[in-house]
Amino acid sequence: MIKKILGALILLLTVFFIVFLMGPRPEPLNLGEPLSLQFDDTDALEDFNQQLNENEAPIKNDNESRIIWQDDTLRTKTPYSILYLHGFSSSWGEGEPVHRALADSLGANLYLSRLRAHGRDDVNAFESLTSTGLWQSTKEALEIAKQLGDSVIVIGTSTGGLLGMGLAAQDPLISHLLLYSPLIDFAVSESVLFDYPWSTNIIRSVVGSDYIEFPSESDEHEQFWYTKYHINGLPALKTVVNALAREEVYKKIDCPVLLLYYYKNEEEQDKVVSVAAMLQMFPLLASSDKEKYALPETGNHVIGSEFRSNDWESVLEKSHEFLRVRVPY
Repeated sequence: MIKKILGALILLLTVFFIVFLMGPRPEPLNLGEPLSLQFDDTDALEDFNQQLNENEAPIKNDNESRIIWQDDTLRTKTPYSILYLHGFSSSWGEGEPVHRALADSLGANLYLSRLRAHGRDDVNAFESLTSTGLWQSTKEALEIAKQLGDSVIVIGTSTGGLLGMGLAAQDPLISHLLLYSPLIDFAVSESVLFDYPWSTNIIRSVVGSDYIEFPSESDEHEQFWYTKYHINGLPALKTVVNALAREEVYKKIDCPVLLLYYYKNEEEQDKVVSVAAMLQMFPLLASSDKEKYALPETGNHVIGSEFRSNDWESVLEKSHEFLRVRVPY
């Protein structure tokens, strides 16, 4: 009798395990080839950017992507343009004012991107987010930036840093890559759950809700970040990490690279993304021209924003120092 019960339990567990493994999981991200978009004139370029925003209306106040021309009257290409890629659940405010200050110093046109499903006035914006959507919007942002400058300097924060690495591995028009707290891996081991079959169901059972929610730090935090978003975004994000945080990608990045991150000591360091993973990635980059610096006083994963960093000035200073000897000011 006991043998029959044990046999039935083993069979039941085996069936459960097979069903679990066959459960839904995000499709792997296909990086594809770089885009090659053509625009007849600057009006067409502005219209394309406007359409990207209108496609996902309503957008939260001042969260739209935008082109910032050095001369809004002439609207001509500059020798360099800057593309800013923000992180997961945020918008261009995550790099304010560093990206603008660097663009002004270089006399460079600037494109402040808005990744797919970000900056929307909709708590369910991430419900249908996919890794493909994130990557496609990143490539579209680069196409706009390429129309603004002969070469493109990419600045990326967190997920934007990782996405920028993916672009730099594909497109030789990217001249320099500045990484602010790039997401190479998550700081918490629980992120492995994002890869499992039925990942959304697992996350829901752990969180106890369809939403991840954070306490608001300020009015600007609420304006330029989601303080509440749908859990479906997390498996999409992990799929991007799986596709881009890879040695095969690192070995294709040969432009000059600057890596900045928050680290003071083992207790006081970035708690969102893994500093150890950044440091393991860095020597694998193909570039022979690269620098990295720990910034101990930023006190936050978001190091380059006046709204959340305690020392965004050091981010600007190190970025200036890096570019000044490589790019004509």
